[in-house]
Amino acid sequence: QEHIEGAVNIPLGKLIRDLSKGIIPRDKHIVVHCKSGVRGSIASDFLRGKGYTNIQNLEGGFDDWECSNG
Repeated sequence: QEHIEGAVNIPLGKLIRDLSKGIIPRDKHIVVHCKSGVRGSIASDFLRGKGYTNIQNLEGGFDDWECSNG
């Protein structure tokens, strides 16, 4: 329902399942987020474990982002 402009929606399960298909570029700065920050943290840890180095998690997720930008 809610969306950060320019963001690409990839659910955590799809990220884990399809990462080997190249769905996340290694040459770009990636900011991971979810609604509250928990799944975003899992996703960023997963990506770092797969060798991604330019990853950030949006602390507090969409909820905090929306409060500070709304």
